[in-house]
Amino acid sequence: MPLALRVDYDRKNAFIRDYIKNISRGGTFIQTSQPLAVGTRFCFSLHIPDWPVALEFEGEVRWVMPPDRATLDQPAGMGVQFIFGSHAERAQMEATVRTIVRDALGEGFARDLFGPEDENLNR
Repeated sequence: MPLALRVDYDRKNAFIRDYIKNISRGGTFIQTSQPLAVGTRFCFSLHIPDWPVALEFEGEVRWVMPPDRATLDQPAGMGVQFIFGSHAERAQMEATVRTIVRDALGEGFARDLFGPEDENLNR
């Protein structure tokens, strides 16, 4: 991948809010005044405070909201679909995010957001 994007979170709760609001299990919205073209593949990493390693993903731009069409409700940016090499790679990402949420907000919140942990192992 010739393109790489780094996202640094200043607080763990900012990452969790972003996860709940924007990051689904399949992708994310990246707000930017310079979105990449639809179809562009790139690597990006999410750096979270107090987490020892970055979460690294490959993604592909699936849709764009250009600055000249953006509104307060729909800011400029791009919708990015995560690309996983395998089911195990996706499951590892989900387990890592669950651990981050559990460590920050407790098991009850993680269970509410993700469902029971043993249920997730069978997906």
